[in-house]
Parts: sequence; C-alpha cells; structure tokens
Amino acid sequence: MLPVDKIVIFGTIRAADEVARLGVARSLQVIGVRRGGRPERGGEPWVEGVEWIDAGPGDVEAFGEAIAGATAVVFMADEGLPQTMQAAREAGAKLVYAGRGDVGPEAVSGDVVVARPGPIDDAEVSPAELEHVAEQTDVMRVERLAMALLRAALEDDVVGVLDRAALMELGDAVMLQS
Repeated sequence: MLPVDKIVIFGTIRAADEVARLGVARSLQVIGVRRGGRPERGGEPWVEGVEWIDAGPGDVEAFGEAIAGATAVVFMADEGLPQTMQAAREAGAKLVYAGRGDVGPEAVSGDVVVARPGPIDDAEVSPAELEHVAEQTDVMRVERLAMALLRAALEDDVVGVLDRAALMELGDAVMLQS
C-alpha cells in the first residue's frame, strides 16, 4: 500500500475548497486551515473527508502543527505568507502559493511553486457546461486551477513560477487522466 500524502490547504475562497475536494477524491489526507474552520457547505460529502482547523494567518502555532508531516501546503491567502513559507520549509513540505501577494525571486527556490493564473471564474457551473464555458472565455475556471494546484503540490518536478498557460496545461492534463 502506498503511503497517504498529507496536503494542507489554507484559504477560504472557492478554489481552496475545490483543491480540498479533489484531494479527498484522490484519497489524500487533507487538512483545511481557515478562519471559522469547517465551511458551511450543506451535505457535500467531501467536507467530511477534510480535517478542519479554525485558525487565521497570525496563528503560527496552529500553522506549524497543521503543516507537520505534510507532503505539500497550498496557500491561497494574502496574509501570513512569510510564516507559512517558514513553517513549510521547517516541515520539509512543498509550498504552492496562489495568492495575490508579491513574492520576490529569493522566495521562489527549492520546493516552492508560485501560481499566477490571471482572472479566475469561480461561478458554479454544471460539469456538462464546464468545457463550453472554458472555450468561451479567457478567464480560467476555478476547477481547472484547483486541478493544476493539486498536481503542482504532488508532483516533484513542478516548481518555480507557473503562468496561466502552464496552469492550464497542468489542469487539463488532470482532466484527461480522470
């Protein structure tokens, strides 16, 4: 049996929830860290597959505990990045950052991915409409971004700054493998 990967996801936006949902679907150990803990998502089964921690960016102790033993950290927030980067490095976890903050080149070294997707459309769309919507716009669908972020978190050879085109390719490749 393969060891279970542990992925920690920080963020309250829909893309963070989508990364968590995909992680649960792939039988990963998923830890969700967000203010308020468990989201108010009535009846969605993936929510039960996530261990939720109620913490904000200033709670360095909770961050460190959540990240300990993690394979990867997906950080989708605008505050708390330095603390999260430090905790991920100390834990030996890969960091995937998909926030709007400015990350200097010195931070993008080792096991760090900085995702720059451009505009994201996170409106609820049925699976049947998904491909049609993607063809109609230059805006990246949140589902494709989430697939790309999860793949970036789990694949050793994906590091550095990923622009929209690279993220689209990573997200598309996961769709084709499903």
